[in-house]
Amino acid sequence: MHHGVPHNSHVLTAHERYESYKKERHGNWIQKATGQGFKKGALTRQAKAHGTTAMSYAHDVLAHPGKHDLKTRRRAQFAVNASGK
Repeated sequence: MHHGVPHNSHVLTAHERYESYKKERHGNWIQKATGQGFKKGALTRQAKAHGTTAMSYAHDVLAHPGKHDLKTRRRAQFAVNASGK
C-alpha cells in the first residue's frame, strides 16, 4: 500500500508541475500575441522578396534597424523571440 496516494493516480514530476504552473501563469500568450492585427507569414514574404530566409532576414532587420520600418522591426523581433535563436 502506498501512503496516501491512490493506486491509479499520477504523481506529477517537477517538470510537469513547472509546465502546469507556466501554462496557468502565462496561458496562451502566443495566441494573444498573434491576435488582432497580426499578418501570418508577413515576415516570410518580406524575406522571400529579399531572397533570404525569414530568420536570416529577421537578424538583418535587427542588425540594421534604421533601414526598416517599425512594423518590420517588430515582426523581426517577434520572430527571433519566438524561435529562441
